[in-house]
Amino acid sequence: MKKKFVCIGLIAVCSVMLIGCGKNKSLTIKADTGDVIDVSIDKSGGYSLEKSGDSSFLINRKGEQLCTGSFVTEEYYADYADSLNDDENIDVLSTGHNDDYKYVFYRCDDKYDYIVLINDSDTGVLIENTTSQLDAQKCFRRLELKVNK
Repeated sequence: MKKKFVCIGLIAVCSVMLIGCGKNKSLTIKADTGDVIDVSIDKSGGYSLEKSGDSSFLINRKGEQLCTGSFVTEEYYADYADSLNDDENIDVLSTGHNDDYKYVFYRCDDKYDYIVLINDSDTGVLIENTTSQLDAQKCFRRLELKVNK
């Protein structure tokens, strides 16, 4: 009987330890638009996600800050995305969309940024990166942005 309790105890301890070993790190943030947004990042490769202030977040890799994400309004997104084509100092590198959002990826001087509009919301995100184009792309590929319904 004692062996049985020891085994059950070991299983319980192992289960508790594995709870924090998930593949993703997630945050839920209420944007100034009133939308509640789920932000998640794939932790593989040493990536992490942390809240910064009331409505922004940071993406780090092995302790180095790579990106800052700030929530914006749908109107801000539309005006900002439209203005990118008119600024001679900006190179639009790509545009795209998926089931959760649409985005514009661009370079301005030594910054590689994304402006994103989250589907089914009044909220966008400006994701700023000052390290490199490759770092910006790697962060963005690992990131998930969804409206919390």
